Amino acid sequence: MRIAHFADSYFPTLDGTVTFLDGLARSLQAQGHRTVLVVPNEKKRLSRRVENDVLHVGSLAFRFAPPGYRATWEPAIHVNSRLRDVEVDLVHIHSPFAAAYLGLHFASLRRVPAVLTYHTLFPAYAALYGPRWGSKMWAKVITRRSRQVANRCDLVIANSKPMIPVLEGYGITAPIQLIPIGINHDVFAQARPTGVVRRRFGIASESKLILYVGRIGTEKSVDLLVPMLKDLRDRFDAEVVLCGQGGQVAALKQTAAHLGISDRVHFAGVIRDPHELARYYGDADAFVFPSQTDTFGAVVAEAQAAGLPVVAVGVLGSKATVEDGVTGLLAEPNPIDLSRQVGRVLSEPALAERLGAAGRRRAIEYSAGAIASRHVDAYNALLHRSAALTAA
Repeated sequence: MRIAHFADSYFPTLDGTVTFLDGLARSLQAQGHRTVLVVPNEKKRLSRRVENDVLHVGSLAFRFAPPGYRATWEPAIHVNSRLRDVEVDLVHIHSPFAAAYLGLHFASLRRVPAVLTYHTLFPAYAALYGPRWGSKMWAKVITRRSRQVANRCDLVIANSKPMIPVLEGYGITAPIQLIPIGINHDVFAQARPTGVVRRRFGIASESKLILYVGRIGTEKSVDLLVPMLKDLRDRFDAEVVLCGQGGQVAALKQTAAHLGISDRVHFAGVIRDPHELARYYGDADAFVFPSQTDTFGAVVAEAQAAGLPVVAVGVLGSKATVEDGVTGLLAEPNPIDLSRQVGRVLSEPALAERLGAAGRRRAIEYSAGAIASRHVDAYNALLHRSAALTAA
């Protein structure tokens, strides 16, 4: 099968969508399928040629998005000419914005079906990254755009069960199918304590290391983490390590200084190498995920694959990856309840071991190869339906 993927973000930007897209493409290729990625470059200039199965197209800075994100702007007819030697059976779109219109136009030119994966709860970002005026209006605009794009596609993929009613609430009437995000399971399942991360930040072996991985932005509710740690330190010798970057780093450092725990809050920056990231999972005692906007939370599945007990705010994607009391603990979206649930994991070794073992078993379902196979099944079913309609 030959699939063209269209997205509005790609390396060097690093987020869950980019990581998933790269992993999906690699897994599909390993299974004998041909993929080409149509993604934004870092400049406005038009694309030139496909290199290593990637076509970098012209892009513009996207003002209403986290820093570093860009929107594709290249005409579909130009992209079609650049891909004239690439046969395509299906188009898979990973954004409801500029990449979607490019992908839909390309699919129309090639007369092939189009699939949309809805990765992000975009309307929730309106108040955070949209114009300071009219955030409710901006959210309605994003919802309408999402509906319009999705209903022009032949299939919409939701990456968690809780997202299906959300998408239906947008007015999406196209068929919706559940396929979770895939992770590099083989790498994270090998995570073991090495002491490397503890030595890097001067964290004693007897101290409890709490890990967060993800963008350090308002949309991830990272503002809960430092007050959570302050409350925890009344009962435990604990420290937190945050892997990622984003606009809230300075604010978190200021809060840590105000609370007198600056030396217990550590910022590792973006960890691009999955083997290096596995060392962070391996050295941690617990993983905490406060986000209320993630549609799946791939880092939660990574932590589970590593055998870490997970504590997450019980909203949307986290409710799909964390079965409360079985594969992790769910908390209310406030620092005190997060502290209480993390404290349970830290004070009850048997509970931590049981949650970690169950999470490790569950995470096998999210291996990149298994998720790629589920996509192939969905692609084939769609192609068969399209062929039947054409024949009729």
